Amino acid sequence: MTESDRNKLEKLLDYHLHLDDPRQRIQTQKLLAQDAQAQKLNQLLEQNFGHLSLLDDVEPPKNLADRTLDFIKNHPQVRFAAEKTTATQATTHSTSHSVSRDIDRSTSRSRWVLSNLRDLVAVAASVMLLFAFVNPGLKHARQIAQQQNCANQLRQAGMALNQYSLDNRGGMPFVERSPQARWLPVGRADEQNGANTRNYYLLVKQGYIKPGAFLCPGVDHNNIRFAIKVDPEKLKFRQDFAGDIQVNYSFRLILHDQPLQDPAGAAVPIASDRNPIFANFDSQNQQVLDLNENENLKNANSLNHGGRGQNLLYSDGRVEFSPSRVVGINPDDIFTIRSVTRYHGTEKPKSKQDHFIAP
Repeated sequence: MTESDRNKLEKLLDYHLHLDDPRQRIQTQKLLAQDAQAQKLNQLLEQNFGHLSLLDDVEPPKNLADRTLDFIKNHPQVRFAAEKTTATQATTHSTSHSVSRDIDRSTSRSRWVLSNLRDLVAVAASVMLLFAFVNPGLKHARQIAQQQNCANQLRQAGMALNQYSLDNRGGMPFVERSPQARWLPVGRADEQNGANTRNYYLLVKQGYIKPGAFLCPGVDHNNIRFAIKVDPEKLKFRQDFAGDIQVNYSFRLILHDQPLQDPAGAAVPIASDRNPIFANFDSQNQQVLDLNENENLKNANSLNHGGRGQNLLYSDGRVEFSPSRVVGINPDDIFTIRSVTRYHGTEKPKSKQDHFIAP
């Protein structure tokens, strides 16, 4: 690897681990846009960081140090040396000069074992210290990998939407619904189900995308993935996702047939990590959700990535991770309808600029 490649790799590592400042971040983005070698290195990094998402977070036992010391002290070699030392010291005055030499050798052996004991303790302490330093870094890298994998899945959804649009005169997937149908109850099997997710389930039914693509890598659902893998053919006969177990994303609310691309040419948000406001709303059979009574929901980010932010899919296929749910030139909270604080699940956006992603 040349010096130039090493410099590029260092910049990309800082970029992926968010160790760079805003100015360096812009420089790295320009590098990725212009340099083919940097693009190859970046692709390799994304592939390797992707493996980190398969690792589980493991907390070290709180009594690890005590257990390590107990193990060493009770090791047969250590006990034998201690017992030998005690026995030889007790018989020092009743033995010959040759036995005295054995005592010296035994004592020397004991000192050797105890010296190694101190070394082992030092190594154990060093390993624990190293773990304390490295584990947060690995956890952060794992979080970044999950965000990237999530972004890749939303890009797949964006490509599926674009292909559907090309096949359907530029429109978004849309299922006819009754005027007062609730857009909230994901997974209801009745024909009049008005859940917003039912529109996007058309992408699965018509083969534009696999159902597993709607499970965010930041959420623990290995068993769900397995269940989907077992018999995907059954999914074609459903009207909607089977509930939260099959979808971790939220989508722009569609109440009528409309185009994918904004006529004004603006890129608008059409999907994101799951809306935190309605995460438990319908499952608790609530009739009304009042945000004034749930102040913590007013500024909460998606739970998919531990509240750090959410990936947003835009109508032009772009995906960005935003630490805030308020986006756009004219700031808009994508998880709420403007000026609405009480929700029954039948509310409608106030205007075309009110981009409501739900549920």
